[in-house]
Amino acid sequence: MKFILFFSLLLSPFVFAEENPEKAERFNKVKELAMERISSKMSLLEKNKSCISSASSREELKSCRKAGKESRLQLKEEFKAKRMAFKNSRKK
Repeated sequence: MKFILFFSLLLSPFVFAEENPEKAERFNKVKELAMERISSKMSLLEKNKSCISSASSREELKSCRKAGKESRLQLKEEFKAKRMAFKNSRKK
């Protein structure tokens, strides 16, 4: 009896999650935003890596690091704006 009760309590969130299409849609949107952010970060890191590996002087290395930092900050601001827009759209 305890076994059945335990598994019914364990699986109940999954049942309710699938019944609510709004939650499923919101989950998919959050997942999509996370994947987009990860892909953007990866491409940014690849660009920074290639810049650093091709640098032949200290000044070039310094400019690569500066450009990488500026790009990361810009990306952070873009995704912060997207996140806020998503949060604001949920409240309506």
